[in-house]
Formats: sequence, structure tokens, C-alpha cells
Amino acid sequence: MRKRERNATHFILLVLITFFVLLATNIAVFAAFFAKWENTVPAGSQTVMDNLAKDEDGYTLSEEASQALEKDGLFAMIISYDGHILWSERLPAELSKDYTMQDVASFTRYYLDDYPVHTFIIPEGLLVIGSRKHTTWKYTLEYNEGMVRQFIRQMPLIALVNVALLISVPLFIQRKWIRRREEERTEWIAGVSHDIRTPLTLIIGGADHIMQNTEDPAAAERAAAIEQQGMRISALIANLNTSSKLDFGMGDYRRSPVKLCGLLRKTTADFINRYSDDKYSFSLDIDESLLDKTVRANAELFERMLENLLGNSVRHNPDGCDIRIELYPDKARCGVCRGICVLRISDNGIGAPEETLKRLNRSRPDRPYKLREHGIGLRLVKQIAKYHSWKVDFSGSEPHGFVCTVVMR
Repeated sequence: MRKRERNATHFILLVLITFFVLLATNIAVFAAFFAKWENTVPAGSQTVMDNLAKDEDGYTLSEEASQALEKDGLFAMIISYDGHILWSERLPAELSKDYTMQDVASFTRYYLDDYPVHTFIIPEGLLVIGSRKHTTWKYTLEYNEGMVRQFIRQMPLIALVNVALLISVPLFIQRKWIRRREEERTEWIAGVSHDIRTPLTLIIGGADHIMQNTEDPAAAERAAAIEQQGMRISALIANLNTSSKLDFGMGDYRRSPVKLCGLLRKTTADFINRYSDDKYSFSLDIDESLLDKTVRANAELFERMLENLLGNSVRHNPDGCDIRIELYPDKARCGVCRGICVLRISDNGIGAPEETLKRLNRSRPDRPYKLREHGIGLRLVKQIAKYHSWKVDFSGSEPHGFVCTVVMR
């Protein structure tokens, strides 16, 4: 679950970073683009009027201003109040005519016979400065002022909604894709495990049959080894299934009040019956105050945790060891947080290297291959403890041995 949360967090950060980078890039590109294509309205009406002289023959534009208009591909004219052209410079032939009030109203807002023009009010009437066709888009936008003000006030909310959509939609798609992938992976593991169980059951049953019916001690010993390894494979398959379900949140592991004493006695009795030889000894010590103690847990997972811890002690000590199971109140924390008990499973076997203990005690459970010989079993113990919000710790014992302590709420 934590891995999925990290993936989601990284994805959100990536989306936000991408959004702001794109926004900044777009602003820079548009700023550079519009800076290049800045509005080139001919130096304004004042420039033209300053370079325009009036005499008895009419109006004369200075050579410098005329060249400037020609360079920019512009034309200019002055229209009197009654619609006559008083003066023009480089005016297209089709525009040389009288203009009505309707004409002026039209080209002031839009185009003059497809020529984009700008109009300026001057004492003589109207100064019109235009450019070539197909050089400028000229449209007038008109909106209700109240609507515009309301839109500006709502811009922060609109921006917030857009950001939320930018985050939630990709995240929803990613989570759905991850969920589907996890379901497929879990179903694949469950299917393979199911296919393995059938031939494995036949192998274990066949080994047991040989043990019961052979008079050859060597054959019986080999059959016992086959059965033991078959049981180990069966436990590994169960661990793999449970681990994958906890990893991807696929299992339906509901918690309910569980009586610890009963589960501890049952699991310990199963191991005593399974390993009835003299190599292993099991002792169960439950504090009297906890004989009726219950905790909210999933009984299946709790039993799997016990089996893995006891099986770890048996599997890594083939020459035998003493295994002790203890359940006692957490006296160190009793005054701070009542109702907490501690489960301690220890052995006096060969123990585990310091490096392995460090890996086991990391906050994030390592992959089985990183734990080497301890593999998936103890990793699953950590997953089960995490699922129940329990604290688990692995350590050594003096002079040698392995200890697992689980603080349960």
C-alpha cells in the first residue's frame, strides 16, 4: 500500500511540475511571439499630422513620413466631416471616393473594403491609416461589463477546478491501471499456486504412504525427507499468496476480536505433533492476566504469523533447538497505553547474522531475495504486523539464538 501511495505522490508532483513548466514555457513563447509581431499602427495620428503641411494647393506630407508609410506598406487619408477626401497618400484607387456616415461607422469597427484601417479624430475630420489586405485581423469584441467582472471574480475558482482536474483525472487513470495490473498479478500467483498444490498433495500423500508401508529404513527416511520438503513448499506457496494479497491490498482480511490464548495453544500443539522427535522442544508461557485476552485481528493472518515464526526456528536449526513462546503484558508501556501485550518467540539455535537482523528491522520490508535464507517467511511476518499496526522487532539472544518480539494493540 505504501508503494502505491509513493507512486501516486510522485505522479501528482510530476503532473504539477509539468503543468507549471508548460505554463511558464507557453507564457515565454507567447511573449516572444507577440514581441516580434508587435502592433505597427503607423506611428500614430500625431506623427502624420506633424509631418503634414497645408498650403493653397492642399496638403503636403514630408518626404520622410511618406517614405515611412511606403516602407511599412501603409496608406493614409483625411476625410472631412461631410465625407469628402481632403488628402490622401498611397491610397488604393478603389478607396478614392466619398464616404457616408454608414461607411465610417462600418470601417471604424471592421474593415474598409477588406483593408484593415485605424481611425483617429483630428480637427479637420477623420484621419484614416490603413495597411494591405490580409495583414491584420480586426474584429471588435463586446461583452456585458457585469459578466466580465463576474468572470474575473470567479477566475481563482476556475483555476482551482482546472488544477484539481489536472491532478485527479490522470491520478484516477493511473490508480485504475495499477489496480488492474495488481489484480492480474495476484490472480496469476493464486492460479499458479493452485496448480502446484494438486501435484504437491499427491507427492506428500505418496511419501506418507511409503513411510507407512515400507520396511526399508532408508526408503522411509527418504520418504520422510520428501514429505518434509513438500510441506515446506506448501508453506512457501501459502506465504507467497498471502504476501501478494497484502502487498496489493487484494485480500479480504477482516479484523474481529481474537482470543490469543486459544490460537497460541493450537499452533504450538500442531508443531509439537509435527516435530515429535527429541530435537525440538516447545514451551508456551502465557501470563495469567492474559488468559482471556482478546485483540482485534484477523485470525488467519495471526495464525500464519505464528507458523512462520515457529517454522523459521525449526527450518534454520536442523540439529534441533529449544523454542519458547511467551505472551505477557507490556510493562514498559503499561502506564502510558493500557491494554497492550507482547508476543515473544525465541530459540537458542544458530541465530541470524547482524546484517540480516538490520535488514529485517528496516521500516520497509525488503524483497525476499534480499533477506537470503530467511526469505518470504519473516517478510510476511512484518507485513502482517504492519497490517494490524503492531510493532515487530527481530534480535539475537545470549549466548546465541533468534528472537522476534511483537507488540500488539
